[in-house]
Amino acid sequence: YDYPEPDTDSFGVYLEAAPHPWQSSHHLLRVGIDTLSSTPQIRGRRATEPGGPGVNLEYRKPLHLTFLVDTSGSMQSDDKSGLVVRSLEYLVTQLNEEDTIAIATYAGATRQVLLPTSASEQTTIVAALKSLQSGGGTAMNSGMELAYRMASDEYVSGHENRVIVLSDGDANIGRSSHEEILSSISTYAGQGITMTTVGFGMGNYQDTMMEQLANKGDGNYYYIDSYSEAKKVFGTDLAGTVQTVARDVKIQVEFHEEAVISYRLVGYENRDIADKDFRNDKVDAGEIGTGHQVTALYNVILRDDPTGDMATVRIRHKKPGPEQPAVEQSVAFPAAAVHLEFQEASPSFRLAFGVASFSELLRGSRYSDEVSYGDVATIVQNAASPDSAQQAELLALIQKAGALSGEAVAVSFRPENN
Repeated sequence: YDYPEPDTDSFGVYLEAAPHPWQSSHHLLRVGIDTLSSTPQIRGRRATEPGGPGVNLEYRKPLHLTFLVDTSGSMQSDDKSGLVVRSLEYLVTQLNEEDTIAIATYAGATRQVLLPTSASEQTTIVAALKSLQSGGGTAMNSGMELAYRMASDEYVSGHENRVIVLSDGDANIGRSSHEEILSSISTYAGQGITMTTVGFGMGNYQDTMMEQLANKGDGNYYYIDSYSEAKKVFGTDLAGTVQTVARDVKIQVEFHEEAVISYRLVGYENRDIADKDFRNDKVDAGEIGTGHQVTALYNVILRDDPTGDMATVRIRHKKPGPEQPAVEQSVAFPAAAVHLEFQEASPSFRLAFGVASFSELLRGSRYSDEVSYGDVATIVQNAASPDSAQQAELLALIQKAGALSGEAVAVSFRPENN
């Protein structure tokens, strides 16, 4: 979404509200959070090449990455192990001589494939990646212990130290329960070694496991289904993928009774935190990387003549690294700023609503009973940018989902520059 970049090292908060297009008595409030796409106060090296629009070319911290690659039998397919190797080969080209890479694997047993090596030694790293072969069981927990031990041995204070797990999320040998695996990484996360999980494949793919690992490891989670998506995660979005700018980020929205009768958060059910825990800094929350955005939508019923502020948004977070004190900021949104018509809202507001509506349809939400894929496609098509390949892909997915459900969805949108 086209949020303006904040001009400070705090978060940019962007609020917008408009009538709901399908529910006449309801309104929508969008809460957008943005971070700086660069961190010029951090010394380091520039990225070696742009890689695409929006790439962070400002200075960043040196990276010390430990790849933990699932080489179990369930990874034996081109969209899994094959794509993992191609993705990591591409990532290596985005790094420089101050960055290091180590590689560990797990299947029925664990293996230390490559000790920390300068990213400038691309031939050595690529040869190690190409040597990986899949087969056997899935001792994920043992693999986690090995990868974190390797990362801990080479930990550099003030740099970005991260374990990157590449897997389909299946864990079927040893201490494989979620709780046991999650608890084994919490100590390292507290020491400043963060985690990124990257999911591959379909069929037996364990989405919940991969997301929970990233949450516990104070990191982020991605799903890669194509080489173009790999180039986005490890190229265009590299800085945000591997560099955390805020830890334990909590967002609290207070709706004021003078303006609001009731409200509902759209999605995010598994990210909910009790109101009483907002200022409890012992409660774990989410992490945000350089240039990342967070968007939340609320379905709201306003009073007939709302007065004063509709809502106040508060954000609380900690700086990255070992325990730092939390800081807080707040922004109020007046009821008088609500648009009179849905079409008056910005294109990015309408696009966000289209994406959220599509998600609710896919998961069979009871709030989407009277909404069709065609309705969603119309919203997205009218809001999309004509040169956005990503938004064209979104429309293609809506059309495909409609076809799978027996609904023909007409889409005429095509990007001018793919």
